Formats: sequence, structure tokens, C-alpha cells
Amino acid sequence: KSAQSRVTLSAGQSARVDFKLEVGAVEERVDVVATGALLQTENAVVGGILDRNQIERLPLQGRSVSAATLYTAGATQPVPAVFSGLRGAGRPFVNGQQQQSNNFTLDGVDSNEAINNGIAYQPSPDAVEQVSVETLNYSAELGNVAGAVVNMVIKSGTNEFHGNAFEYWRDNRLAATPWNTNRLGGRKSEFSRNVFGGTFGGPVVRSKVFFFADYQGGRDKTPPTDAFSTVIPDEWRRGDLSDLAARGLVIRDPLTGQPFPNNQIPVSRFSPFARALFADESLYPRPNVARPITDFRDNYRGTTASKDGTNQYDVKVDWNVSSHDKMYVRFSRQTASGSSSQTVMPLALTSASENPSWSFGANWNRIVGASVVNDLLVGYSHSSNLSTPI
Repeated sequence: KSAQSRVTLSAGQSARVDFKLEVGAVEERVDVVATGALLQTENAVVGGILDRNQIERLPLQGRSVSAATLYTAGATQPVPAVFSGLRGAGRPFVNGQQQQSNNFTLDGVDSNEAINNGIAYQPSPDAVEQVSVETLNYSAELGNVAGAVVNMVIKSGTNEFHGNAFEYWRDNRLAATPWNTNRLGGRKSEFSRNVFGGTFGGPVVRSKVFFFADYQGGRDKTPPTDAFSTVIPDEWRRGDLSDLAARGLVIRDPLTGQPFPNNQIPVSRFSPFARALFADESLYPRPNVARPITDFRDNYRGTTASKDGTNQYDVKVDWNVSSHDKMYVRFSRQTASGSSSQTVMPLALTSASENPSWSFGANWNRIVGASVVNDLLVGYSHSSNLSTPI
């Protein structure tokens, strides 16, 4: 006899397990109780797999599951801050392709939003069993992109009840003052973030029907804090653009094509729009930060305030119908909202956003015979990006 146990088969993986039988006595028995990772020898797919232990232990910026893709060779993101938001919008650049060139799936169900090929929905890291990232030579059934094929797999219940609760808290006491804010004499943001939730799963009918559910909420709050913007210098309000002449820039009269003397534009030539703009300093203020006329960027200090919130959950039921049939049904839902209650100045317009999304997946896997397996996967994904001007 030759036995091999504890063989781990990842989602979407084709594995080969070889046995070697030798002549032995009737009593002889060989038990292989532990093996190394299976080598991918059945196809030429290039990529990597992160299991639940890695996802729980590796640092994921913003608790975004998509940040796990950066641990795969060939994946990078030149602006890591895109992973820091509550909504998990960050995507990788894979093998030189654009971040829009990826395909994200949840339990095999499409999870791409159609506006910018972003991620329609991604679960809480505590709810994820595995993330597989294929970056090259993936099979034709997945070949609609040139970047990565990322499949996130939700956990399933087992014959034992398991669960957890978590809360992550972050505020500005652990953050440095941004360089530009410090340079301009401002104060760092009083930012605070709470991410909280839990998971629970177990049997409905032992060895037959299982359930798994999770919830995660996120709250970002930025109370009124210093922010900087750029308004035109007082000299320009008077039509005095002589500082530009010193840099070789000539202001010409659009009516005659001739230069204004010394780059001085008569106030009488100002448009009605400009006059109205400069007349109301409550809307468009004057500079209040001393900056040289040669570089007057960030010459106005105001205050901003904002808040952001998310709620999401997943529910999954697995059913071992028979030795030949297995089924599951999953439903996922997320609501996300954000708004700015105060902007750096009144004319710095903003908007409030609502981004609801949901995903449904159902699977029936049937072993037809010794060499035929049929897999039926039905899914639906929906996401909205709603914006209301303020």
C-alpha cells in the first residue's frame, strides 16, 4: 500500500499526485502524513496563492484584500495610497499592464465594475479563505484581460462552530505631519478610523449542510483641520502681472494682439465674471499665507472636514448533496457613503457619494463519471457610483 494524505488543492488549481508502489510483505504499510506544496506541472500558469493564514498575518493596507496581489511577482502599484480607503478601490499594475487590465472574481463570479474596470465588491479579509492571482498563461476561459486574474474565495462553514470579532483603531497620534503641511505651518489632520466586525460559521446538518456569515463596518472621520489651496496674489487682483515679465512671459491684449505695457492689465478691461469673483471675498478669499510672488502656491489656509462609512456582509451556505454532488449559494452586500462637510474655501466645490453594491453566486459541482466533472456556476454582480454635488 501507499497512502498520501493532507493534499491541499487550491481553487482553480490542476494538480498531479503521483504514487509509487513497491513489492512488500503483507504487513508492510507506508503512510505519508505530511507533504510539501504541490508543484504546478499540469499547465504553464504563472501566479501565486495566498491562503487564510497569510491574509491574516500579512500587512494589507486599508484592510483591502486587493492589496494582497502585491505579494505576487510582477505586481506593483506606484501609488500605494490607493489601497488605504475604506472602499478598497486599489488595483495592481501587473507585468507592465494598466490597472484597468485586471479581472477580479469572487468565488468565480465576475466582480468588476464597468465604469473604470474597478472592483465592484471585495470581502473583509477575515472572510477570505484564499486569494489566487494568475499573471500569465491563464487558460482561455479566463483570457479576457492582459493583466492579472484575481479570484477571491469566501470561507465555508465546517463541522465545528468557529467565529471571531475584531476592531482596528487608528488616529492621528500615530501619524506624522505631512511634509507640505509642516512646511506651511499647518496642523496635521485629527483623522480617526474604526474598522470592526466579526465572522461566524458552523454546521446546519453535520457533514451535510454548513453556513458561514461575516460583517465588517468602517468609519472614517476628519474633523475641521488645516488645508491649503492657491488663490491669485493681490497684485494680480489689481491687474499687475509684472512679475511674469521678469520671467519672460508677455501678456498680450486679445483685441489688438499687442503686449500690455509692463504686463499691466487695466482694471477696466476685467471681465464681469472676474469683477464679481474678486468682489466677494467670502467666496474667493485673499491670500493669508506669506508666499513669494514668484511661487505663490498654497498661499491660502482654510479648513476641511469629511466623513466616510461602509457596511458590508457575506452569507454562504454549502450543501454536500451526495458523494457526487456539491452545491453552494452566496450573497454579498456593501453600502458605502462619503461626504465633505467643509471645504478649504466656499468655491472649492465637492460632492457626497453613495456606492452600493451586491453580488450573488450559486454553484453545482457534479462528478459524472471517472473522467468527467461538470461545474455549473451562476452569478450576478451589481454596483453603483452615485454622486450629489454640494
